[in-house]
Formats: sequence, C-alpha cells, structure tokens
Amino acid sequence: MALQFRSGFKPNVWMVTLTYAPDVEWSPCHISEAIQRLRKTLAREKAKARYCWVAEIRLHARRRIGE
Repeated sequence: MALQFRSGFKPNVWMVTLTYAPDVEWSPCHISEAIQRLRKTLAREKAKARYCWVAEIRLHARRRIGE
C-alpha cells in the first residue's frame, strides 16, 4: 500500500539514534530531555515532530565489554 499525500506536501523523515559510550550509564531522563530539545528547536522553526522511540538492548555488546 502506497502512502498518498496532499499535493505539494513532501514528507521529511529523520531517523535519530542516541548512542552511549561504554562507560556512560543510561538514564530514562535522557530520552525525555532529547525529545524536549527537539521540540524547542522545531518550535523556533514553526514545525512539529511526530515520533516513536524504541529501546534496543544489545546483550552481546554488553557481554563483550565484560558486564
């Protein structure tokens, strides 16, 4: 099924990844802070964002660094 848009409308899709160094501890507030900053930035441009976030846990990477 193809998406249909109003004429003249061009979707703008970005994929954003928050990546952590091995010695940085993850915190739930990191996601909410990143989204708040995105919204503030877009508000200055008079734009809005729709988003979906997914947590990815990579156990094999954690094992590799000895956790």
